[in-house]
Amino acid sequence: WINCPLKKWEKDLQMKSHRQRLSHIRSQISSLVGKTMDVLKKTDSEYYRDFSALFNDGFWKPPSSWTSTDPSLASNQTSKTECFDLEVSNECIKHILGTGEAAGTACVVTEFCRRNMTLPDCHGYSLSHQLLYFMIANGKGCTDRLFEVETPFYMARFCANMMKINLKVEEDCYPSEHQDLFME
Repeated sequence: WINCPLKKWEKDLQMKSHRQRLSHIRSQISSLVGKTMDVLKKTDSEYYRDFSALFNDGFWKPPSSWTSTDPSLASNQTSKTECFDLEVSNECIKHILGTGEAAGTACVVTEFCRRNMTLPDCHGYSLSHQLLYFMIANGKGCTDRLFEVETPFYMARFCANMMKINLKVEEDCYPSEHQDLFME
């Protein structure tokens, strides 16, 4: 992502100081990611094996254009509890990546995952992981009907719900219990 503005600013003398600063930040991030991946590989090799593809160069591609959220798609009511836990999310993402129990076969959509990853009115980590599930399927190039036909609908709905929640967090001056989720 950082390479895009660096390339655009390459010949722009007015952007020289910004380019240098951004280049320095890119180097720092690169170093931190490398160190983090090394630590993760040593401390939780199974997690590393299952999710390391998400950190490969080229997996995440910047959007070709910005989109706006549609507030009318946001739920009027959201669940007061998480719709599912991290283990459910991780298992469904592993099926998309072709790791874990699904080792070797990517883009598998089980009925269990289809049901959980499309539940309406989720909030918190469940909501952010629903969006992440579809983003990962997109990055992986999955072609199941769920992703080919319904991804735009679900992503628009999840983004609208997240924006609604984030605007409320902003309005409340970023309370500490919501900062991590806000950043996610």
